[in-house]
Amino acid sequence: MDPKTLKKTSKQVMHGHWIKGILACVMAGSMYLMLLGCEVIVRLALDQPAANLDQGMEGIQALLTPGILSVALTGGAALLRFFLLIPLKYEKKACFWQTQLCETAHPQSKVRLFQLSYGRIIRTHWGITIRVVGWAGLLLLPGLGTMTAAMWATSYGGMSGMVRGALWGGSIALLLIGGLGLFFLSLRYWMTPYLLASCSKLYPSGAIRLSIQLMKGRKFQVIRLYLSLIGWEILKLLVVPGLYTGPRVEMTCARWAVLVRQPADAKHPVPLSATQEFVLQEKNA
Repeated sequence: MDPKTLKKTSKQVMHGHWIKGILACVMAGSMYLMLLGCEVIVRLALDQPAANLDQGMEGIQALLTPGILSVALTGGAALLRFFLLIPLKYEKKACFWQTQLCETAHPQSKVRLFQLSYGRIIRTHWGITIRVVGWAGLLLLPGLGTMTAAMWATSYGGMSGMVRGALWGGSIALLLIGGLGLFFLSLRYWMTPYLLASCSKLYPSGAIRLSIQLMKGRKFQVIRLYLSLIGWEILKLLVVPGLYTGPRVEMTCARWAVLVRQPADAKHPVPLSATQEFVLQEKNA
């Protein structure tokens, strides 16, 4: 699974599927830009009256009202991304996964832009979000607690400069370690969208558990893959080159997922208790 070989293969597989690949990338990208633009416009509209507050206004109202509006806006934007943008991203990955199977294992299958159940996507991503938030609390809480102590020591004194420096250095180190740990733990769920596309009867919890099993020992391979795609990822920020590099990036990742998935079925069967519907579907195929 050398990245250079994957990129060459992705170009061959994309032959005849460029239109659907571009549409899948454009749908997700346009939804992201639309939500981001709406959030920026609303924030600018809310900040305008806040800059011209009457000086006689009570201090508590002047401080709390913009804060409450900002929190509400951030929460609303997060919900819109969760319920509108995330399903499009899952559908995009499923489209490229199906393209890979159409060109390799199942030539008779058809590539569709919308093939996943909206409810399955939401339940799956909600399960991933709960797990990631839980790990974030465990890994980042020590660093945040140490940083709070360092801020308190800096503001109120009572400690020597060496102790304050040790608190700040320790908090930064703990946050960096926790952030790296959280990043590697989040890679455990990298295969989940492709697994949902591979089996229509796979439960969301089963897709998450199967992704964790398949990603054991492969996290550094994913990092290496993305590092090899940095140039294409930068070109994705530009409209015209992005129409070419966007589908190539997604197809390369889907190709890697297919190569990970196939040998895992043959050499390392998944326990029936973990993903019962998935194993039954594979046996009946």
